[in-house]
Amino acid sequence: MNVHPHDLLRFDVSGLRAISAQQPLPVWLSFDRPCQQGSAAKKTAVQTGWTVVRRALHRECEHTGARLIPVGLRGANKQQRYAAWLEAGAVLESRSPEQLAIPAQQRMATGDHPVWQALQGLATSLNNLSHQNNSHQNNSVSWGVTGSLGFELATGIEQLTDSSDLDLLIRAPLPLSPAQLQSLHTLCWQQACRVDIQIETPVGAFALKEWLSDSHTLLLKTATGPVLTSNPWQQVQPQKQAQKQVQPQITGTKTNTTTNTTTRGAIA
Repeated sequence: MNVHPHDLLRFDVSGLRAISAQQPLPVWLSFDRPCQQGSAAKKTAVQTGWTVVRRALHRECEHTGARLIPVGLRGANKQQRYAAWLEAGAVLESRSPEQLAIPAQQRMATGDHPVWQALQGLATSLNNLSHQNNSHQNNSVSWGVTGSLGFELATGIEQLTDSSDLDLLIRAPLPLSPAQLQSLHTLCWQQACRVDIQIETPVGAFALKEWLSDSHTLLLKTATGPVLTSNPWQQVQPQKQAQKQVQPQITGTKTNTTTNTTTRGAIA
């Protein structure tokens, strides 16, 4: 089974593994009782057996040799998040962001939450972006829903809150037109809630708003960690990563990043 970051997995609890012996599964992770939220008792996404694939290298269980998928467990609030491992054989069902976009578009006209309204305002532009780029050979562009709305669509449990954003993923094997991305970004600012769009390339993922900023580099999230690059479609060689480590000058923060010196103009 091929899974990718942001895919949602329904799983058998027996296949869940702690990230390490020093970081056991959290107390709030309980599969036999609902979580209290307000006056109503309801199960969280993970209690229904759903989790999200996180961006990290897959590994093998040192005891059984089973393939372990990196996943993120989601509790009742943003403070209840936990990185874990899931045996591949314990996956019962998978839903990609693109698959979730189908029921999302079917429901968006009747949803009264700002997230639904924002999706309705962006869906046509997202579909046009896919169709226009898919006419070019080898550039199969697609988009999908992630975040709280993605979990709500997969689990059937209400996940959206007053502070929820609309989280979207655009999968782009080849560079996209700067004019197309700028137009989409401008449209995002006109929506009823904050919109966070991640662009997924064969190398990793980056934030649309960062790509359109004045900076010459951006943060690219990869399976081996974040890197700074001017070309998010170009592979950063491991030997270059080791040689070009930089320390961002942010007071009180330590971040391990690397830089790729490819010029940004090569993508435009």
